[in-house]
Amino acid sequence: MSVTREEFAELARLVDTIDAGGTRGTIAAVSTLSSQMVEVIKDVNDLKGDLSAHRQEHVAEQHARTKEHAARAARTRWIIGTIVVLFAAVEAPLLTLLFSHLRFH
Repeated sequence: MSVTREEFAELARLVDTIDAGGTRGTIAAVSTLSSQMVEVIKDVNDLKGDLSAHRQEHVAEQHARTKEHAARAARTRWIIGTIVVLFAAVEAPLLTLLFSHLRFH
C-alpha cells in the first residue's frame, strides 16, 4: 500500500493539530492534578488529626461519666445505709420493749 503525498500531508496536519495542545495540555493537566492531589492529602491528614482529637475527647468524657456514675452509686449506698441505721436505732428499743412485753404477759 502506498501513501500519496497529499495523504501524508493530511496526516502531518492532523498530528500537528493533535500536538498543538497535546503535550502542553497534558503537562498542565498533570500539574493541576498533582497540586489537587497534594491538597487532598493535606485535607486527609487534617481529618485524621481531627478524628484523633475527637476520639481522645470521647474517651475522656466516657471516663468522666464512669467516675460520676460510681460517685452517684457510692452516695446512694451511703444514704441507704444511713437510713437503715437510723431506722434500726429508732426501732430497736421499741421492738425490745414489745418483745419483752409479749414474753412476760
